[in-house]
Amino acid sequence: MDEFDQTTGQLTSHDGTPCFEPEGYPVSTIESEELSGLIDETSTALRELSDTMSKFKNPPQRVFKMREAIASCALEGNEITIYDFILNERSSGEKAYRHNIGIHRAMGYTAAVDRGIAQMFEVGIGQLDMEYLNEIHDTLTVREEVETELRDSCIYFGSDATHPDYIPSNPDYLEETSKRIINTLNLSGYGKLPSIAIAHYYVNAICPYRGENRRLSCALTNIQLTGYDLIDYPILDISTYFNDHKEEYEEKLLAVSKKGEWNEWVEFMFEGIIAQAKTVTRNLESLEELIGKIKTLYEGSPIEQDIAFSTFGTIFADKEYFKENTDYTDEEIESAIEQLESDNVFKKITQDPACYVVPEIEQLVVEGSVRGPIQ
Repeated sequence: MDEFDQTTGQLTSHDGTPCFEPEGYPVSTIESEELSGLIDETSTALRELSDTMSKFKNPPQRVFKMREAIASCALEGNEITIYDFILNERSSGEKAYRHNIGIHRAMGYTAAVDRGIAQMFEVGIGQLDMEYLNEIHDTLTVREEVETELRDSCIYFGSDATHPDYIPSNPDYLEETSKRIINTLNLSGYGKLPSIAIAHYYVNAICPYRGENRRLSCALTNIQLTGYDLIDYPILDISTYFNDHKEEYEEKLLAVSKKGEWNEWVEFMFEGIIAQAKTVTRNLESLEELIGKIKTLYEGSPIEQDIAFSTFGTIFADKEYFKENTDYTDEEIESAIEQLESDNVFKKITQDPACYVVPEIEQLVVEGSVRGPIQ
């Protein structure tokens, strides 16, 4: 910890352990011409994403929210897939919980994002407090053995426990240092986009809780993007970008504390938002094309169209789902499924009960892209 440039923060002692307390973000930094241009580019990418999403009568939110939840788990070392979701939804109670704790972490993530957005609109920007942050963290970890209380001991980062790379904020001062996160969420002194990058850094630099600080920072990014009205729905899988550039991501965060390299971190964050906004926009355009292909293929056959499109919101579905969400008889549903399977519009992915997915939607969740819409 001795190589830290204390102009970017200060070292304090907790029972002899040096902890880093980050200083405030220099407002003059975001006034640079380079960052100003990047802010404009980021705003444009987000606006194009929202415009594309607005074309959908029933926006396919769950596809993208599930992908972000899965990616957020991977960022913390939990590898889960769409198929884990399916198995979990086909199980119940303790059996489902034992099957894969990662699923519950992912479910907690999407619930935390939704809760954080709802509360931001209800409470109002400028009125958010530690109770707000605690509630997001509590929702994020509701099924885990992680307490939503400010930690009372140090956390160590690095492969060598005797010489850690980083020790975040002193637990003696967490109540005070955590206010930096809250002030940033409340847009105290910064614009909307810079506040997103700053809040993300602060959560990781301060680590107010014993666990799940990294996923909390990612959840806040989608909460802020939506709560600040920069996008209409929390569908940006920013965690995918962090996973794809994990080493650089961690280096940029640490370099802010060690060297005061705020510009480099903010640029990295904006580049990530731009990249993922463009990717999601392209995938939405591919989904729009897919919808057009299905409509053409089943022109004059509304049952097949309705059954196929009903899976866009849930990703995968069985006969019971179709019965509950359409007005068709069992015979009509079975006939439509048989036709959709025959035309390769549906793929069966579980046997008992039989569960179906549109392959292009499956591809989007698994790999983040839509390949070859049906001909």
